[in-house]
Amino acid sequence: MSFKVEAGNGFTLALRIPGWISAKPVITVNGKEIDIEELKTENGYAFIEKVKANDEIYIFLPSEVKAQRLPDMNEMAAFVDGPIVLAGLTEEVDTIRGDFDKPEEFMYKNTEHVYDVFVWLQNNYRTKHQPKNINMIPLYEVNDEAYTIYFEEVNK
Repeated sequence: MSFKVEAGNGFTLALRIPGWISAKPVITVNGKEIDIEELKTENGYAFIEKVKANDEIYIFLPSEVKAQRLPDMNEMAAFVDGPIVLAGLTEEVDTIRGDFDKPEEFMYKNTEHVYDVFVWLQNNYRTKHQPKNINMIPLYEVNDEAYTIYFEEVNK
């Protein structure tokens, strides 16, 4: 995400750093990268001080696919890419073989979305090494097709 500050002189900008990020966020001010370790952080926010009019700020929040297990059924999980819930396009598959703590072993990136302002890795994925492989897409992209959100973990 990037934006240009239109007004102000010397204020502090609080940026929300979500818990789902997979690595340190990339933050730049006027093209200069700022290490998040150098910023004051508190309660999930990073504070950029002395922000003024015409500053250009960019933030990239890296993500990766993770399994979100159901609390009362640990063998069942949905997959998320950062904040994006993935839907499996299938009418018949409701199990995935593999260790849900290592989705990279049974799922790979299929495509990457590139937007005008920034690259946002809301990837489409495809399972691999399954009896029947399926595509996993962001839930908001599902349109008149059969899908499932929760899958049962089946270890080999």
